Amino acid sequence: MRRPKLLLSAEPFGYGPAGKLLSIVERLRGGDFHLSFLGGGTAMTAVRMNQGFFDTIVELEAGRIHEHEALIRGCDAILSVMEPALVIAGYAHRKTTLYVDSLSFLWRSSIEREMLEKLSSELPGAPALGYELANDMPMHDAQALAHYLAHACFIQRYSNLNSTIAIANPREIDAIVPRHGEPVACQGCDLLVSLSGQLSAFADAVSSLDYANLVIDLCERIRAKAGGDTRIDIAVNPAVRKLIPQEQQRRFNMCSLDHRHMNEKVRTCTLLLAPPGLTTALESIFHGTPYLLLPDQHYAHHLNRMILDPAGQYAALDFGTRDLPRDPRAATRFLQERAKSQLTSPEFDTLADAAAERVCELLFDAALRAAAIRAQRAQFDACIGGFDGATHVTNEVKQLFALA
Repeated sequence: MRRPKLLLSAEPFGYGPAGKLLSIVERLRGGDFHLSFLGGGTAMTAVRMNQGFFDTIVELEAGRIHEHEALIRGCDAILSVMEPALVIAGYAHRKTTLYVDSLSFLWRSSIEREMLEKLSSELPGAPALGYELANDMPMHDAQALAHYLAHACFIQRYSNLNSTIAIANPREIDAIVPRHGEPVACQGCDLLVSLSGQLSAFADAVSSLDYANLVIDLCERIRAKAGGDTRIDIAVNPAVRKLIPQEQQRRFNMCSLDHRHMNEKVRTCTLLLAPPGLTTALESIFHGTPYLLLPDQHYAHHLNRMILDPAGQYAALDFGTRDLPRDPRAATRFLQERAKSQLTSPEFDTLADAAAERVCELLFDAALRAAAIRAQRAQFDACIGGFDGATHVTNEVKQLFALA
């Protein structure tokens, strides 16, 4: 029996979208589907660390999706996590397109609904127009178009936030988290520090290094207060890790982990310290591991912080959003410059020492940790409410091909 061919992608913005895709794919594996990945950047980094999840992996350079027409024509359906170009191009080829998004409240597009309707009628059978739009549209406009075109658009629900763009075929879903499976061999740690994927269209490895150095400085202070036998693991993008001096790497266990090992680390560590990325924080809540938040890395993190920690109870270190530009690229660059300036600022010692003290309090007080995870789970329950998002998506994929 011929296996249906699914063509998959994820937005290369940190590891969040790729992490959600991997949580979906681990439920689709097993032989029912031929799974091909088309993508680049941090999404490709994550996929290559988990290449056993896929039958085929193909590199996509930004702005060159037209070079993969044969792959698009040959698939039976497209599933993308927050990467709009493949949905736009696939729709132009009359493919069934499924879109997954956990940030539908974020997008600010100038495209009117009338134009979305016009494009939805003009695109089928017009691949040249599809490639032009997929390659050239600004990020937020491309997001708006992909949400409108998708035959099913899976939107992570929030009780206090609404989508800011028109969605023709919405499906509200729970949070997407990894499947509970067999534990993998993985040395535990006291403190897991995640620097996330870090890289995106707005941030390369060099510009991300100052943030990494700031977090390493904080970890030095935590170790000084906690004692030398406290195990601190730092999960970091391999491209950034290459730029960190070996002497610093040897002082901590700096690692770049695949999907299953990273989630096992989150499950078994005593405390997680990470930027306010939704994917990692929701995985932490799912596993019952409390977290503290590091400063924002990119322009959307301040919105994530409002979801994860609206009262500011779990910010180990936060420099606020004062003077943050509205433009996404400018805002991300602003945050990178602020990380660099904080390292030499007069007040950094006071702020970092207080943050280290807060981390140590939770590391060594089980009652505080239990209270933290109860509060974080209660906030999650009130805002999102469930962890079955990946199952919601995979069930619809299977129903599409009568495999449910």
